[in-house]
Amino acid sequence: MADIVRLRPPEVAQSLTDSCWAATLESWSTIESQIPQQQQQTLINALGEGPTGGITPHVKIPLISRQFGMIWQVFEGSGLKQYINQHLPTSHLMCVFTVGAFSHAVLVYKFTEPDRVVVMDPREGRYRWFSIGWLQNRRQVMMMRRRPPVFAWPTVSQTRRSGR
Repeated sequence: MADIVRLRPPEVAQSLTDSCWAATLESWSTIESQIPQQQQQTLINALGEGPTGGITPHVKIPLISRQFGMIWQVFEGSGLKQYINQHLPTSHLMCVFTVGAFSHAVLVYKFTEPDRVVVMDPREGRYRWFSIGWLQNRRQVMMMRRRPPVFAWPTVSQTRRSGR
């Protein structure tokens, strides 16, 4: 399969120990017109839990998803490569994965053969890559994508009423 490449997001470093989710959303919102422009600190103030800026993913991801018009899905092992191939062509992907007892969020913008997932990683505000195999070996991986826009074509009667 050919490489899938989306617009490279700006590098945004997390400002607090656990604010990777907020930095990822800030970066994403600067290149995605369907997501209102976000600032990391504003997100932390509104949704963060405690002085490190973290969130409890299973509690806050559904809330964030609804607030910004996104769809999320959790993977435990297989299905991740198929999901990326299917959805990266139409949306950047927020990827939250486990590392030990903690979770970390990154923004996926590129998938290249052989199985490299290229991301903006807010841990240091830089670009890096992971192999699909490495991601699939995490205990859980949550992927969030932008909900596709809905287009409604005018009916003949609507067109006539508007004088077109």
